[in-house]
Amino acid sequence: MTATHGKWKIYVIHHSHTDIGYTDRQEKIERNHVDFIKQAIRIGEAARSGERPEWSGFHWTCETFWAVERFLEKTDESWRARFIEALRQGNISLSATYLNMTELPDYPLLGAILSRSVAFSRSIGLPLRVAMTADINGYSWGYADVLAESGIEFLFSCVHAVHGRYPLFGTQRPFWWKSPKGQQVLVWNGDHYNLGNELGIAPGAVHSYTIQDGLVTPPVLPNHWEVAEKRLYDYVKRLEGEGYPYRYVPVMVSGLISDNAPPNGDISGFIQQWNNRFGHEIELELTSLDAFYEVLRADGDGIPTYEGDWPDWWTDGVASTPAYTKLYRDAQRILEQVKKMNVQGTVSASSIDGIEYQLAMYAEHTWGHSASIMEPWHSQVQQLVFRKTAYAVHAHRLATEARDELLAVDMGESAVAPHRGLKYKVKNFNGTELVSTAKLFVDPWDYVLLEDGVRVTDMAEEEVVRHQVVRENRGHSIEIPISLKPGEEKTFELEVCPQSQELADWSEGITIVDGGLETDYVKLSWNQEDGMVSFIDKTTGEELIDGTTGLAPFTPVYEVTPIQSDEDPAITRGKMDLNRKGSQVQRTIGRLMGIIEPVVKPLDITLQLEYELPGMSSVTVQWKVMRNAPKATVTFRMNKENRWEPENVYLSLPFLRQDGELWVDKAGAVLRPWRDQIPGTCMDYSSVQAGVAVIRDNGGLVIGMPDSPLVYLGDLEHRPRRLFDPQENVKPDELYSWIMNNFWETNFHAGLGGFYEFQYVLEWGKHLELPQQAFERCQSNVQGLTVARI
Repeated sequence: MTATHGKWKIYVIHHSHTDIGYTDRQEKIERNHVDFIKQAIRIGEAARSGERPEWSGFHWTCETFWAVERFLEKTDESWRARFIEALRQGNISLSATYLNMTELPDYPLLGAILSRSVAFSRSIGLPLRVAMTADINGYSWGYADVLAESGIEFLFSCVHAVHGRYPLFGTQRPFWWKSPKGQQVLVWNGDHYNLGNELGIAPGAVHSYTIQDGLVTPPVLPNHWEVAEKRLYDYVKRLEGEGYPYRYVPVMVSGLISDNAPPNGDISGFIQQWNNRFGHEIELELTSLDAFYEVLRADGDGIPTYEGDWPDWWTDGVASTPAYTKLYRDAQRILEQVKKMNVQGTVSASSIDGIEYQLAMYAEHTWGHSASIMEPWHSQVQQLVFRKTAYAVHAHRLATEARDELLAVDMGESAVAPHRGLKYKVKNFNGTELVSTAKLFVDPWDYVLLEDGVRVTDMAEEEVVRHQVVRENRGHSIEIPISLKPGEEKTFELEVCPQSQELADWSEGITIVDGGLETDYVKLSWNQEDGMVSFIDKTTGEELIDGTTGLAPFTPVYEVTPIQSDEDPAITRGKMDLNRKGSQVQRTIGRLMGIIEPVVKPLDITLQLEYELPGMSSVTVQWKVMRNAPKATVTFRMNKENRWEPENVYLSLPFLRQDGELWVDKAGAVLRPWRDQIPGTCMDYSSVQAGVAVIRDNGGLVIGMPDSPLVYLGDLEHRPRRLFDPQENVKPDELYSWIMNNFWETNFHAGLGGFYEFQYVLEWGKHLELPQQAFERCQSNVQGLTVARI
């Protein structure tokens, strides 16, 4: 083999990629990872004792702390002591990463789960400074602050470029990631997490995935050394040819060719033999993330700094289980409400930990079994999706139980009982003033007493409050307008009152004409062909709809990529590359079938539009425009039929006026897509927390998105996808809420059939001209008020 241009050092980091539910049942994977740590302990002990000298130098990195946590939970004190000794002896090391996550978690949850590894490390006197991830292709910008504030200085990222692309338009390079708060984390933008296996470093576990050089590489090779020699030398020569600036490089390796793979002591044996033969030119060293970090820090001059978002390409999988993702997002909001309510410590820390665990397990990046698309009927495929979605269900159950406890103990909510009073406490636990509608729920046996009329009284002010009656599931809600400052609460009482004594003229302050309505805050116009065509903010006089897209707000769009009769559905998907649809995609814009005349009520006006769209039935968009504030709630409902073909469903949000700037709310950051991003990152879509905002010089519009986290940016066409280049200086010209998909070739959920409802909360006006203020209102609108019947 031809010599390289000087000696090279390859730092080999041995780990198991944690992918919960991709290769087996979640509980089986948990059991395996517990045993992997036991195996790593035994290998290290055998190496240290001299029983297996060929394993000398063995090192294992625990990719996720979740596996360590399960090990500590499932084993006895003797195993715990052996584990800590392995950490101290350097045979095992920790990564601060709890799990490889999507972008579903909010900032508090990211901090809470990361703190678990940091707390354990401190408890045994070993500082934790490093974290690694594998497979996922990005992180919300605020994650840099989560890392820095937890004392994590170094993030090692192993991007999986089949589903996404590397940032900075390349791989194997470091950069400083500057956080929204101005802190910095050193990042190694690494290669695929099985690159070491492709290079032949793991005997019996060699394959070809990113390296396509024509060599036949089943896991066990008769010519293993021939493959390793060729590929290792080819790899460093390629780096030299690319102008790679270092004489060392890290590679990750697994013990077998699989996600969730065990440790393999034979890797140490191979490295010893390799170094004896070729170490004078290419030396291999099995090492830790900490050791590599020290090498990089010592050679750190000239490392560039970047700030901005790193959108995760894998996050789109959350829309393949849209009903459960909606439940997850509600559970996450309830948990944050619980934390704000829990000033007396009524809910235990262990209960909150339990909710956070269930949320983390649902938000973990694996969205199903590897055969989810090929065999969606398979029992194991279905078992895994049931278990996956159960995490969202359990998180929601535990969160609502905690809130119920606080409502009863801290707010005085009364239990169901005969002759229960009709008094209600309403409190704003949000960080900003909230002008909204409070729902005072009345059980059917109590509402019988109120059928002749209701009077609502503010008990502190002794004032009668305007209200409206809305039929609910198993009862009625008495809705009242209310404005509460942060932390403020009010108490209301319901009494029987004849309708003749009810307040006021309903039509006051409202104009209804054919094809339009007007309040003090908004003027809306629509027609029977297009739907909503004008949305004028009366506080500024601005038209909020951008008419260049040709679509009315919240128009549904359906895409399906046909499958050839002789083609496997997974193959059709595999041809898409970075596109989330095929070149033969069939796109249909929802056809407006009719508009139901506005219904005027004391507090709002309701308008319903009905659409026709392939692949679904009973498609409606309902606008509920508030009378006492510049706000509206839009609700989209549909009955989706089940199909095996790759599908996408979007709702148009044509509000990107040229004089406005699009902002999104992500975990720990408010930022501008296509502006505040790391170069080379995803431009097509983003995950959001509370929602999106379009900000102008004299006001803005915020769209709260409580149910669906994905927004699609730019046109929907199939074409070569763009990566963010700050030199292009472009802004998104189209915006969609991406509510569901099933396009990925392996482990997205295949079936999207069922009944769905997605809500959006709009607020507009001059008071929303600053992004941070706008999103404080957006978050409050999405969170809402807390009501207890006392």
